[in-house]
Amino acid sequence: MDARSGTDAASTIAALKASVISELRLADTSVEVKTTDYFNHSFVPDMVLRWGGRKAERAVYLRTSSDDAYLLEDLALVQERQPLLVPLTEAEARFEGPRTKSASTLAERARSVDALVANRGALNALAREATDAPIAELASAAFLRGASGVVDAPAATAFASAVKQGFVGVRAGDAEATSVALSESRQLLAGPEAEELADLFQAVWVGGGQAASEFPGQVSGSSTLDSSALRLLLDAVDIEDVEFWSRVARNVDIASLAGLELAAANLNFQRLMIAVASRLTVKAARVVAVDAEQQELMWAVSGGVLTAASGQLRVQFAPNTLEDFSLDGVDVTVSVPDFERRAANASIHVSGITLRAGERRLEYASEDGTSINGDRALESVGLSLGDTAQVIRAEVRADGRDLHFNLESATAYGNTRSKYPLSAVLEVAAGLSVQMDAKNLSEVQSIRTASVEPDVELSDGPDAV
Repeated sequence: MDARSGTDAASTIAALKASVISELRLADTSVEVKTTDYFNHSFVPDMVLRWGGRKAERAVYLRTSSDDAYLLEDLALVQERQPLLVPLTEAEARFEGPRTKSASTLAERARSVDALVANRGALNALAREATDAPIAELASAAFLRGASGVVDAPAATAFASAVKQGFVGVRAGDAEATSVALSESRQLLAGPEAEELADLFQAVWVGGGQAASEFPGQVSGSSTLDSSALRLLLDAVDIEDVEFWSRVARNVDIASLAGLELAAANLNFQRLMIAVASRLTVKAARVVAVDAEQQELMWAVSGGVLTAASGQLRVQFAPNTLEDFSLDGVDVTVSVPDFERRAANASIHVSGITLRAGERRLEYASEDGTSINGDRALESVGLSLGDTAQVIRAEVRADGRDLHFNLESATAYGNTRSKYPLSAVLEVAAGLSVQMDAKNLSEVQSIRTASVEPDVELSDGPDAV
């Protein structure tokens, strides 16, 4: 049926859709719902569910009948992958006493095609559970993305409760509670969602100090946490334990972080970055325009780009190439005396610079790579050329290797495919862009000296970083 046909009918249909959408959004606050112009159509969905940062989507079909035979026919007509059928009328008798043959057939057929038949009672049950704890909200979201079979309110509640109890168990190192939750998820969820939940539990298990080999589930074949599992972990519950994040950090790399979309308000992410920043390697760092001044060093990820902000500085990090940056750098060219003050303040070893004076350029560098900081000859050059001469490039030593810094775009980068410790390029980009105050300088330099716990892998694979 076309939802636009007939004024009264259209209003009723619009109200029904709005009610179901509200239930879906209460069950999963991250879901995006796009409605269509159709209602109860044989094969055109009423709405489509999408999740930001994920390629997967799920078509939703509202059904005016809850009859098993009718729904079984619908499954044969629906061509969308992993459809969600929502009967608008209740049929509680289906879930009481012995199951009928048609009900069993419907459940088997739904599971075979990764389809989910969930009445509004199930959606409301998920919504109630989702408000109880962050982990329950994550379970509810996984349900909407990947559950299959026929599910009513009691089954939905049982699933969410099992995940909640399992999360409590995995934090305490309780193998039995963890195993039960993983078993429940595998029975109900499609492969990717079940694997994500298992990866989350595994990360919490290891972060809590348990041995990966004792995890009561299939151990991930990778030693790194992928972005989806990491995001689940960061959103699951507020964890202040420093040692927990130090253990998790051993299984996080720059690719894991690039797949996130996180604001500085996520406290778990800030704790993770304190533990992991000293381990990360990147291609380059760039100072970009400041949105708002930060009182302390804060981390965020936007558009796949990791960013650190401190004071009046905001620095982006490119994992692999200069094209990874999402913003242009700021112009931080400066006179020779001011440049020398910046370098001395940040204790940066400068082996050469390029000056621009009008239409002329002048290079000043040491032959043997020693520092030119404080050279009297350089001071004389700066004084003779005056403020018209600006330092536009610098060659520095960082992590025992040569690093370039372009002051016209505030970008620090290495040669060809070389990668450097994030802490090294951050110190250069920040230290040569502004005269940093003692507090901000200390925050930036503390990353290099941060200590982490001994390696604890999620599996027996090689080091992640």
